[in-house]
Amino acid sequence: MTKKILLGIPTYKSVCAEGFAYQMGMLLDSVNSGLIKRLEIEANMYVTMARNAMCRTAVDLWKKGEITHLWMVDDDVLIPPGGIAKLASRDFPVVGGVYYTKGLLPVAYNFDPFTFCQDIPASGLFTAGGTGGGCLLVDCELLNRMAEEFGDEWWFQNNIEAAAGVNKEAYLGEDVFFFRRLHRMGVRAVLDCDIQCGHIGTAIADRKMFEIAHGLQKFTPTNI
Repeated sequence: MTKKILLGIPTYKSVCAEGFAYQMGMLLDSVNSGLIKRLEIEANMYVTMARNAMCRTAVDLWKKGEITHLWMVDDDVLIPPGGIAKLASRDFPVVGGVYYTKGLLPVAYNFDPFTFCQDIPASGLFTAGGTGGGCLLVDCELLNRMAEEFGDEWWFQNNIEAAAGVNKEAYLGEDVFFFRRLHRMGVRAVLDCDIQCGHIGTAIADRKMFEIAHGLQKFTPTNI
């Protein structure tokens, strides 16, 4: 089946200017792939609401036969060239690119109990309970099935709960809600580790910064 994809960029109030400047190349690359059929940028006071609006638009377009998948890309996540073609080549209901928190940990976790994945490979496929929504390709049929199964259109919702090894409740992000529901539906997230994304913060968190921070490679200063 040829995928027809809605590229959705949910954002908090306004698009990250630095991220959007980086993403112009990604947008051109993605459109040139022939896979992208529509682009939507959804701004809201709360990014959770923007994500839900994006999912609602995707399901409506899917029901009309206009698209098959939603590719959700956060405005502060940097997609490598060819990222969408690589994701689209994977035959999974949910597949994401890899990115890292601004604290340089992989955005990936498991349930029962809830634990963060401490490391993931630099290439190949990796299965986890969930990941973030920063670079995520989702089958719209799955989004529709989730809405029908749970009787609402809350694909994403904020979470405050205790994680394994944490002595106090913590904000875990709206993506946890989404993947917990998928977990209950028997669906796990697949990460394509060949798609290594950057994450804009004070510096850009990516695989190289992750390996340096965790002693997997040495930092070599550049002579200027």
